[in-house]
Amino acid sequence: MTKVAIAFSLHDFYMFNRNHIKPDEKNYYLDFSDNLFLSTEQLEKSGFLKISEETIDKNGFKWNYINLLGNLGKRINSKEWWATSIASKNRISSILPILLFQYIRSIKIIKEANYDTLLILSPNLILFKALRDFINSEKQNFLSTRNFPDNIFFSFIINLLRKVREIKKVIINEFYFFKDIIGQATVILNNIKTIKKAYDHSYFNGLNKDFDYTVIKTHVYSNSFIQSSKGNDLKDPFFGDLPSFLSKREKIISLLHLHGDYNKIIGSINRCNDQILIPWEYLLNRREVIFSIFKLFFWRIKIKPTFLYDVNISPVVSAELKRSRFTLNSYLFYESMKRLLNKINIKKFFYTFENIPWERMAILSLREFSSTTKIIGYQHSIVPDADTGVLLSKDEVSIGPIPDRIFTTGEITSNIINRQSGFKNGIVSPACALRYEYLYKMKPKERTNSGNILLALEGSPSVVRMVNYVLDQLANLDDINLRIRAHPVMPYKTIKNYINFDVLDFENVTISKNSLVIDDLLETDILIYWGSTVALEALSMGIPLIRYKMGNLFSYDPLFELSNLKWECSEQVPLIDIINSIYKMNNSEYMLELRKAKSYLDRYFYPITKQNLGKFFTV
Repeated sequence: MTKVAIAFSLHDFYMFNRNHIKPDEKNYYLDFSDNLFLSTEQLEKSGFLKISEETIDKNGFKWNYINLLGNLGKRINSKEWWATSIASKNRISSILPILLFQYIRSIKIIKEANYDTLLILSPNLILFKALRDFINSEKQNFLSTRNFPDNIFFSFIINLLRKVREIKKVIINEFYFFKDIIGQATVILNNIKTIKKAYDHSYFNGLNKDFDYTVIKTHVYSNSFIQSSKGNDLKDPFFGDLPSFLSKREKIISLLHLHGDYNKIIGSINRCNDQILIPWEYLLNRREVIFSIFKLFFWRIKIKPTFLYDVNISPVVSAELKRSRFTLNSYLFYESMKRLLNKINIKKFFYTFENIPWERMAILSLREFSSTTKIIGYQHSIVPDADTGVLLSKDEVSIGPIPDRIFTTGEITSNIINRQSGFKNGIVSPACALRYEYLYKMKPKERTNSGNILLALEGSPSVVRMVNYVLDQLANLDDINLRIRAHPVMPYKTIKNYINFDVLDFENVTISKNSLVIDDLLETDILIYWGSTVALEALSMGIPLIRYKMGNLFSYDPLFELSNLKWECSEQVPLIDIINSIYKMNNSEYMLELRKAKSYLDRYFYPITKQNLGKFFTV
């Protein structure tokens, strides 16, 4: 009988290798760890052969994944479904693409059974039960990495203990889910209390049902306000000058997500005399929050058999749905919009288009209680290959909560979305880059060959791998000065314990203390990044880029379509060789690459002109 085991650690592997491997058998391994805890050489020395490279085309897989979620949305089509992270294909909160890719790859190999023993290394832990159940259904022997006696009695005991452990795990997971929901509710209730107490109610009370309003749903921070002679002015960090431009013809309300110190932000809002600013939680009450707790906790859905690449992936979808579920914040946005619509007439509703759950709730509420409102999404930032959330299949476009129009930052982003989606009739079209006006003020800096390299990090724990690679390659090199710029949401101190090196040991490595990115870029020859938008700013200044290839299923590179003035590195390539080749590039070649790169950026981010702003009037 063929045998299959799953190892999640080096200890699991050594236990399995000692207890189960026979050198005269066909022993294969499937590695999802990217050789992080075992090298190919170590595995081969232990008598394992590598399964051939995957046959699943990643571009085809991406399109099938998008279609899968559209099909599920059409089949389920409930308010609760659209509130989930899975339904929005959120690349941060949902890991469904990785789970599906690993599961389908494993299932196809298990079905072929061209082995005596198969060891699956480091699949996502969520897949353990689904893989084990499938292995057993194929009448193959699922092995524990430990050496239990091979007889019926012990098999019965082991299976019984597994079932007990699974029941215990379900109970614990439900407990923690309920605890998490209560925690979210507590935060929301405290925010409501703070806002109701501190907010100037005259803003809301002064609204008139006889007028038609344009609502701009945006986000604000403590530093989003500037002082003026009349008090404060909100400088919208996402829509820029658009509210001021539209206010010449329309009555504008800014509906706000607050990020940071609520009391401080509310104080700044109250001093904005010429703008109507309403925090979205202000429109909620305690009863709605408490009712939603139980609504979400007891919501269940059974995913019917669903196939992708001839594999039933319903167990995986169900498992990820239980893990990621939804947030109370997003779900309650439906009630917030409903309350606002009871107070005023909304002619137009602008919002930051990312296709995440709170947006879906806002649209569902608008469609139900204000069917004549024009809903306009604004794609306000980059669209990397991994941003599947903004890519909608024909099924999702036909049935899902989507806006009437979507304006993008420019031609490139519009083309990416249209090329990979089911949108028709010009729903998606370019406008301008409201958040990136400063890029047009950046001039290329003088090309330098000083050895100053900047490593820009993202706000994700995944950057640890890139940092380890770059430090391994560049630390202690006499001609290189490496500066590491951490992301504001993840300072270097939060990840330093996971780095294999202490930067204090290296004279040529420093951690940036600059608050502004441009201060680092002005002293930089070359930027190394994985998915940071700092790459856009660097390129605007003529700084060559080296992108670290993380090996993700989909690329997080904001410039994934661009090849000019950009190189790529990975563990298989000496980083210093790439750096030296950039330094050796002659000026004429450099200028040609720079012109092509700048041309791409100009198409990615359209300038803010009266003509481009006027597109927001015409919907």
